Amino acid sequence: MTEVSSDGSGVDGGAASRGAHGQKSDAAHDKADSRKGKKKQQRERPFWQETAILVVLVLAINFVVQTFIARPFVIPSESMEPTLHGCFGCTGDRVLVDRMVYRYSDPRPGDVVVFVSPQSWVHNSHDLRRPKRDESTLGSVVDGLKWLGRLVRLLPPDENYIVKRVVATGGQTVACDPEHGLTVNGKPLDEPYLDNQPMNAAKASGNICLSPPGERFAEFGPITVPPGKLWVMGDNRTDSNDSRAHSYVTEDGPPNVENGTVPVGNVVGKVRVIIYPVSRWAVVHAPEIQR
Repeated sequence: MTEVSSDGSGVDGGAASRGAHGQKSDAAHDKADSRKGKKKQQRERPFWQETAILVVLVLAINFVVQTFIARPFVIPSESMEPTLHGCFGCTGDRVLVDRMVYRYSDPRPGDVVVFVSPQSWVHNSHDLRRPKRDESTLGSVVDGLKWLGRLVRLLPPDENYIVKRVVATGGQTVACDPEHGLTVNGKPLDEPYLDNQPMNAAKASGNICLSPPGERFAEFGPITVPPGKLWVMGDNRTDSNDSRAHSYVTEDGPPNVENGTVPVGNVVGKVRVIIYPVSRWAVVHAPEIQR
């Protein structure tokens, strides 16, 4: 229908309606775009905020992985030669320790394990290194930063961690004598990881137990490992302070088995691989050593 104005000119009412509707539609779109723009501005964060969130996320993931899954450690001494290389003042092997395996099972003979040093070992072990604490203000600040680094697993832990191989477990009897060598429950062990050169020299000299010269434990045992404990030894038998050394801490008298053995609860995990240096990449095997 066409409306007629007083001057006789005709106007299309439908067109006028469509025009008004178009203006409303454009206004609605503009309003929606304005809202989207404001939301986008609200969602955009400053660069420093995004960086901080990313750093916190990375640290959280690193903490979870190292606490519950796997954790790197540095080998500090030569007590596990030739399996693991290390020495004082040089770059030792970096190893990756499986932290999950012993959540479902206990360490077995032949496993190479990292454990927290028992209190009875702390003052006697040559494998442990703890730097002297700086009591100055700067030293306190540095200690605080180190504590934070250890908390998020960016620095190695400030505890006495030791790496050795499990030889016997709770209830088993370990001994060593020139006639039979190292035995568990009266049976000799199959130890392919030992270096043949010192082994042959030990046999030639009569020191079949591969003990450091002059030590009481050149021959030892039989010693029955208490339940829930481990008898551990270094692969470098002539240069390792292990269960032997900490059981025989006096010049005479019987061995202190409680001092020499390691509680299963102290075990952090099982050494799986050498991850650094690249030339040393290798799987750390845990053979069946008890026949």
